[in-house]
Amino acid sequence: MTRQQLHQLVDRVPENTLPRLGEILEDILDKDTTLDQVWDDPEFVAYVTERIRLGEEAEARGDFVTMDEARERFAKWLKP
Repeated sequence: MTRQQLHQLVDRVPENTLPRLGEILEDILDKDTTLDQVWDDPEFVAYVTERIRLGEEAEARGDFVTMDEARERFAKWLKP
């Protein structure tokens, strides 16, 4: 998995699950663990798979914002 692919997965994660995902990633960085070991961890795989499923369901319901809407909402923070 590339960084770009990981970013795409994170972009699809429901907002309310980002804190837990962040904790998992910080935990990975704090340990002497390779990413290959993490990708193979059944708990991590189950967590990410569930979050993707929830994101896809939200998208199917129309419960999302487009990239243009997101850029608009965050424009005040993204301007240099």
